[in-house]
Amino acid sequence: MKHSLTYFFLILIIFSCKNEEKTQNIGVQETKPSKELEVNNFEKSLLSLKDVNVKFNDSFKIKRFGAKKKNDSVYALILRLDENVTEEQVKKYSIGLRSYSFELNDSVNSLKRDFSPKITKKQGAKYIILNQKINGIRYFDSIEAYIYKRRDWKASGRLGTIIIKDILLEEKDK
Repeated sequence: MKHSLTYFFLILIIFSCKNEEKTQNIGVQETKPSKELEVNNFEKSLLSLKDVNVKFNDSFKIKRFGAKKKNDSVYALILRLDENVTEEQVKKYSIGLRSYSFELNDSVNSLKRDFSPKITKKQGAKYIILNQKINGIRYFDSIEAYIYKRRDWKASGRLGTIIIKDILLEEKDK
């Protein structure tokens, strides 16, 4: 009887640990190749264009990522949305960005910024365009984007996170 009770508790502890491990990883997605989307003329002008096919949550999906140089120090980070994402869904959330690069001079090697996104339509596709001042950086190891409720942000915390890796902010020909 002692051994069966000991085995029961041991199995219970093992399964409890596995459940905790799963809940800690929910909501973080890294970029993965996806089936090809048609590239329109706007997207052809973007730097570091990537098919990412990730989602912040079930109603907020990102199909593609790219960047566009606006002037010497300002870049637009562009997220192509799934065609089913609506303006109402986007207005519920704010987006936080944390960008990591070895070229940054501070000790944490990251840029931080928060945005109140809105949908922009270009050539039949929906985009979120996030303008970021970036001085002297040509490459990001990764950009971590996360969403939280626009209202009551303290209570919501991060609701979904995506990570986009290897972002080059200059043309490949140069």
